Amino acid sequence: MPSQLKLKEFKSLSDDRGNGGKKMKVLGKITLTLGLIIIVFLFLTSCSGVITPEISMGNTGNPSSNNPNSNNYQDPSTDPVEEPITEEQTINPSSNDPNSNNYQDPSTDPDEEPITEEQTINPSSNDPNSNNYQDPSTDPDEEPITEESGTVEVDTTKPVITGSLNPLPNSLGWNNTDVTVSFSCADIGSVQSGIETNTVAGKIVTTEGKNQSVTNTGTCIDAAGNVADSVTVSNINIDKTPPKVTITLPGTSEYVLNQPVTATWSATDALSGVVSPASGTVSIDTSSVGTKTFTLPAGTAKDKAGNSSLKVTKSYTIIANTEEPVMWTGLGMHIYPSWLSYVDTMIANGFTELAMGSADYENAGYLADCKTVIPQIIAKGATVTWGITTTATLTAANWGAFRTAVLAGAEWAQNNGVFEFKIGNEFEFNMTLTQSQLIANLKALATEVKAIFTNGNISYSCGQNQNIIDAWVSAGRGDIDIIASNVYKGGSWDGGSDPYDLSYQNRIDALMTFGSEHTYLTEFNVSYSNLEDYSEDEAVQAAAVTEMINYIKASGMTRAIWYAWKDDGDAHFGVVKNDGTYRLLWSQALLNSESVKFATVPTKTTTASLPGTIALLPRITK
Repeated sequence: MPSQLKLKEFKSLSDDRGNGGKKMKVLGKITLTLGLIIIVFLFLTSCSGVITPEISMGNTGNPSSNNPNSNNYQDPSTDPVEEPITEEQTINPSSNDPNSNNYQDPSTDPDEEPITEEQTINPSSNDPNSNNYQDPSTDPDEEPITEESGTVEVDTTKPVITGSLNPLPNSLGWNNTDVTVSFSCADIGSVQSGIETNTVAGKIVTTEGKNQSVTNTGTCIDAAGNVADSVTVSNINIDKTPPKVTITLPGTSEYVLNQPVTATWSATDALSGVVSPASGTVSIDTSSVGTKTFTLPAGTAKDKAGNSSLKVTKSYTIIANTEEPVMWTGLGMHIYPSWLSYVDTMIANGFTELAMGSADYENAGYLADCKTVIPQIIAKGATVTWGITTTATLTAANWGAFRTAVLAGAEWAQNNGVFEFKIGNEFEFNMTLTQSQLIANLKALATEVKAIFTNGNISYSCGQNQNIIDAWVSAGRGDIDIIASNVYKGGSWDGGSDPYDLSYQNRIDALMTFGSEHTYLTEFNVSYSNLEDYSEDEAVQAAAVTEMINYIKASGMTRAIWYAWKDDGDAHFGVVKNDGTYRLLWSQALLNSESVKFATVPTKTTTASLPGTIALLPRITK
C-alpha cells in the first residue's frame, strides 16, 4: 500500500500560509478527491487481487478496468456505483514525497509542475466536512485563520492653505505701506498623513490700489497624495499718497488793509478718500501792507489710509486803503446787438467779458444781428458769451427744431470766436416738459454740442428758483460745463412778488455746490422788475448792488454778469438811464467811485440816442 500522507506536515504548512477561505475551499476539494482515490484504489485491489506498485499521472488504480482496450474495461457511465476518475484525481501519492523511493523531482520532469507551498495542504483538518476536521477554537495550539490581519486608515482630505497679511489693514480697511502676503499649509481631517511637499509662497504688494489680490505660488501635498487648493487673498487696499489740500482765497487775492478776508480750504484724495474734516474756513491776516503767505500746517486733513496732508501755503497781497477805486475783475456786462457803439466805453472801464443776449432761433432778424455784431466786438478785444434759446413754450413737439438750431448755432460760434456757448435760458418757467425731462434733454444736447464747439465752455442758465437750482444740483450737470443762473435781490410781476431780502444768498450758495469753475451768475441786479421798484434813491440802489457784489465775491464765485448796460423804455435796469446819464451804481458800486475814465460824466441834461433799440422783457423769477 502506498506511503501514508503525512497529515501533520500538511497541517503545519497550511497554518504557516494562513490563507483565507477561498484557498481552503480549493484545498477541501483536493482533499475529497484524494480520499476518493484511496477508497477506489483499495476497492479495486481487493476485487482484482492486482496491486500496482506506483500510481502516476495518467495511470489509474485499475490498469485494465479503466482501459477501453481491456477485457475488464468498465464504462463508468454504465456503473451507478463508479464515478470516472479524472485527470485531476489521478495522482502519484508518493512521487511528491522526497522520502519516497518513487519521488520525482518536478524540476527534472518536463511534464510535471512542482507542488509549491501554496499547494501543500492539510486535506482534512481545515475541511469542516472531514472526519479529521479540528475546530481551531478547541485546539489550544491553534490560532484561528482570519480574513483581516489589522485596520488600515485612509487619508482622503486635502491639506488647507491659509493666507495672511502683514501689516493688517486699519479699521477702515486700508494700509499706507507695502503689504506682505504670506501663505502656510496644514494637514487637516480625522486621518492626517502629514505634509510631504510644501512649496507655497506669497509676495510683497508694493503698488497702490484698491481691491488688489494675491494667489499663492507653489503646491502643498500630503503623504497620501492629496493636493491643496490654491488660495487667493483679496481686498488688499494700499494708499501711500497724502491727501491734497487746496486753499482758496476770495476774489483776486489782493485785499485792502484791515479788510476782513476768509479763506476756504478743501481736501481731496483720489484713492482711499478723505476722512472728516474735508474742508474748512480760516481768517487771514490783513493787518499790514505787503505780500503775505497763509499756511495750513501738515496734518490738516487725513485720508482713510492714515496719510496726513502736507503743509500748504498761499500767497496774497495787502494794499493800502487809498482813494483809487478798483473794479472787481470778475464783473461782466450784459449787452444786445444795438449797443455796439457802447462797447468801447465798457472795455475802457474794465468790462472785457460781454454777454450777448441769446438768440431766439425763430427770430431770424435778431439772430442775423447777433452774427453781424459779435465778430466786431471780438475784434475790439472783448470776449463774448452767446447762445441759442427760444421764447416759445418748450415742448416735446418743438424740441427737435430747437436742438437743430442749437447745433447750427454752436457751429457758427466755433467758427467765429465765441468763447462760451449757451444752450438755453430759464426754460423751467415756460415749458410743458417735466424738470427731469428737461435736464435729461439738455445733458444729451450738451454732449452733441461738445463735438462741435471746442473754443470754451458750454453753459445753461437755469431758472432763479431755489427748487430748480436744487434739482440741478441733485441731477448733476453731465456734459454741461457750467450750470449758471440769473440772481436778483427781489422784484414783482403781474402774478405776485418776491421780497427784497437775503434769500438770493441761498441761491448763490446752492450754485456754488458745482464749484467756482462750473457756475457763475449770467445776470444779477437788485430788482428783476425795475430798479425804482426797489428804491427811487440811486444811493440806496448803489448800496444794494455793493452788498450783492460783496456776497458774490465772498462765496468764492469768480464771475457775475451785470444786467444790463442801459435802460429801455420802462425797463429800468441799466447803468445808463433813458436820458443818457449814469446811475450812481455805476461809479459807486460797479466801478467803485472815481474810476470812470471819461473826461466828464454825462448829466441828466444830456440825452443819449439809442439806435436800433430792442424791447427788454421784465425778469421772471417764478
